[in-house]
Amino acid sequence: MTGIYQHWKGDFYYVIGEATNLENLEKHIVYRDKHNNFFSRSKEKFLGSVKNETYNGPRFKLIREVNAAHLSIASLLDLT
Repeated sequence: MTGIYQHWKGDFYYVIGEATNLENLEKHIVYRDKHNNFFSRSKEKFLGSVKNETYNGPRFKLIREVNAAHLSIASLLDLT
C-alpha cells in the first residue's frame, strides 16, 4: 500500500502505511503531504469512492508504488 496517491481533488500524498485505532480497532491509512503534514483516514474511506456533481470515482488513486528505502518525499510529491 506504500506509495504516492492522488486525491480526487488533485493533491498528491505519500502513504506511509496502515495503523490501528486502539479505541475501536478500526484500520487507518497514515499519509503525508509534501509539507510534512501527517493525516490519517479510515481505510474504508481512503479506499472508498466519491460521487458528487463533478466527480465519480476513487477518493485516492495510486500513482506509483514506492520503496521507502529510496524515498525523497519532497521530490516525489512535487508532481504538478
